[in-house]
Amino acid sequence: MKISARKILINRYIIFCFWFVLLFQLFSYWVLSGSLEVILKMGFDWYLLTGPSFSVYPVGGFNLLQAVLPLVASVLALPFLYEREDYTFIYNRSVSYRRYIIKRIFFTLLWGSIAVYVAYLIFLFIGAAVLPADRDIPRQLFSEITGENFANEHPVLYYVLEGFVRYILFVFIYGLFTVAISFWTEKIYLCVLIPMIYYGAGGLLVSVMEGVLHNFHLNVNLFFLSPAYPIMSNSRGYISGWAILAPFVPILAFSIFSIVRSLYFEKRRDVYAT
Repeated sequence: MKISARKILINRYIIFCFWFVLLFQLFSYWVLSGSLEVILKMGFDWYLLTGPSFSVYPVGGFNLLQAVLPLVASVLALPFLYEREDYTFIYNRSVSYRRYIIKRIFFTLLWGSIAVYVAYLIFLFIGAAVLPADRDIPRQLFSEITGENFANEHPVLYYVLEGFVRYILFVFIYGLFTVAISFWTEKIYLCVLIPMIYYGAGGLLVSVMEGVLHNFHLNVNLFFLSPAYPIMSNSRGYISGWAILAPFVPILAFSIFSIVRSLYFEKRRDVYAT
C-alpha cells in the first residue's frame, strides 16, 4: 500500500477547510456587517455612497473566524493523524523512518496552511476589486521592517502580510500542536479539542490577570501573552513583530519535545525503522 502525493494534496479535509475559510469570511463580512442587507434594499451604488472601505473588509471577514481558527488548523492535521499507523508499513526502508514521519508532518501541515491562505487571498482580492481603498489604516504589523506608513501606502500588500501570519504561521503551528498531542493519546477528539481549550483558556487567563492588576491600579497590557495575540495584534497597542511570535514559543517547545520524544525515545511497532 502506498499513500500517493495526490491523496495528501487533494483530500476532503483540505477541500473542506478551503471552502470553509473562504465562505465563512464572506459570510462574516457581507452578512454580519449589514452590507448585504444594504445592497439588497438600496442597491450596490447606494452601498458605495455610504462609505465602505477596504480597510475594514478583511477585519470584518475575520471577526468570526478568529474564534475557530485553531479548529481549522486541527482539521488540516487529521490526514496525518488517521494515516500515521499506515506509515510504519509503507515507508521506504532505505530512508530514515524518523525523517519520513517528520517530512510527512511538515508536508501535510504546510500544504494545508497554503490552501487556507489561498482561500484568504481570494477573499481579500474580491474586496480589493470591489471596495475603494482608504488611506487611514491604523495597522502596524511588522512596521519596524516595512515602515510606519506601509498599510496606507500598500493596503493590499499589508493584508497579504497579515494573512501570512494568520493562515500560514498560526495554522501551521496549531496544526503541529494537534500532531504533537496525538503522540500522547490516540483519541482524535482530544487532539482537536485541546488546542481549542488552550487557545480559549489562555486568552481568558490573560484577561483575568489584567483585571486583577487593574484592581491594584496597574494598567498593564498583557495581551501579548495571549495565544490570540499573533492574529489579533492590532486590537491593542502594537508592540513588535517579535512579541507577535512570542505566544508560539510554548506551543513549539511542547510540539518539538513531544515529537522528538516519540520518534527517538519510544519503542515503535516497526522493528525495521531506523
